[in-house]
Amino acid sequence: MPRKQHSYTVKVKQAALESIEQIGLTATIAELGYPHGTVDGWWRARDKLRAYAGNALSKTTKGQGRKECFPFTQTLVTFVEDTRRDEEWLTTSIMIGFIAENYEEWLEQYEEGKTSAVEKRWRDYCREQQNAKKTKLPCLDLIQIKQDFAIEFWSVYSSYSPSEIYNMDETAINFDMPPVRIWGVKGRSGSAKVQDLTKHCGRMTAVLTIRGDVFEVCIYQSAHWSVASLAGYLCRCLYYYYSCSTV
Repeated sequence: MPRKQHSYTVKVKQAALESIEQIGLTATIAELGYPHGTVDGWWRARDKLRAYAGNALSKTTKGQGRKECFPFTQTLVTFVEDTRRDEEWLTTSIMIGFIAENYEEWLEQYEEGKTSAVEKRWRDYCREQQNAKKTKLPCLDLIQIKQDFAIEFWSVYSSYSPSEIYNMDETAINFDMPPVRIWGVKGRSGSAKVQDLTKHCGRMTAVLTIRGDVFEVCIYQSAHWSVASLAGYLCRCLYYYYSCSTV
């Protein structure tokens, strides 16, 4: 059965300090019957116990809680409340931006003792890539698939020269994306509401084209233009214009 933990008031601790000064530490421990480590700890913290001016029946000298590392806590809280009152986005990155703009020196001092998150992620990535991984298909099967595709492709398009063969790739680009998480005030109804919030982001398609003779087609023409359907994909007329203008 674990030993029961005892707590003592500041008044008892101060009385023990007076006894130590009169008869010594060993005699005080024998007289009071308290554990040696407990009384010795009081003696080590004697300056703090003597300077304490609070309630003598308190069991601590206060101030043992977690200290705030932000010297501008109230200013940051005011910024958070004002932002949410105006129903604007409030994310962690926005709060960091506020600190960087108004307390740049403090932020630089804070980052001096911290490890770079980008550097840590890069080390983790390198460590992951160095480990052998299981692929969906063996390498020999992948080589065979590549050779079969080459045979099938050239059997159909062998009459075309490399400069007449185009490889066109589409890449979707999303923009105006709402944040994944929005901070809200705890206990307030609708505290995470954002004015004129659009849940669906914008989308456009970027096209990159390269010819069979390894000539990269210019992304922008002299009089470039684009046509997009409602679904966000490029229309057939743009493909036709793009291919004709590059031949």
